[in-house]
Amino acid sequence: MKPTFSSVAAAVLAVLTVPASFGAPPAAPPAAEATSPEAAEPAAGGCVEDPESARRAIETLFQRLGEAYAIDLPGPAGEALRKKRAQQVARAVVDVDGFAQGVLGEAWAEADDATRDRWRQSLRVLLEHRYIERLQDPRHHRLEVGRAALSCDRASVVATLIHVKDRSDKALAFRLIHRDTGWAAWDVSVDGVSLAATYRSRFARIYRDGGASELDRYLADTARRYGLDLGERPEGEAASP
Repeated sequence: MKPTFSSVAAAVLAVLTVPASFGAPPAAPPAAEATSPEAAEPAAGGCVEDPESARRAIETLFQRLGEAYAIDLPGPAGEALRKKRAQQVARAVVDVDGFAQGVLGEAWAEADDATRDRWRQSLRVLLEHRYIERLQDPRHHRLEVGRAALSCDRASVVATLIHVKDRSDKALAFRLIHRDTGWAAWDVSVDGVSLAATYRSRFARIYRDGGASELDRYLADTARRYGLDLGERPEGEAASP
């Protein structure tokens, strides 16, 4: 089956730590609310001196995503392999812990290690799905990376995603944090709508109304839904013949 525009977009986004070698997340997401609180910045690290390294990280992310989708294998097997490779690219550059700290806030701070581990795994799937969706298919788009603003170990990078056929475009903005292994993306905005701010509002409401157990259930259900779309199976579920 030939991969469609939407299926490919759903294949990549959620555990983003960009390695130094780079050059240095079903159902629609909840709508962003005008009163949504800004996602808190994740914990700080050491300062970075080269602002261009953040730009190169985003450029290399899109390049490697393009390589993942360039696999010339027809049919369902080819689509499954492209999704898997795209997911691996996203996993290498998405910062799950940074997203969790900035989005879950009080819930993350009060959670024990076992709960954090469960949430981390769920958020990984969500982010991989959403980042792939936002970056879309490099075979039909090109990414023009613009300026990077650097502040110690934090960076913001703006870019424009352009459809090569109809020339329509979307404004992207990445928020990065520098880890030991390089730049990691903990938030992405599309046309001004922040992934982190959108989910922070949703998670805060769930935690306020139902506590940690309800948040746990929501994250697990979301991960299962997105994981199935990425070709993953819930633990213990057999593969289809």
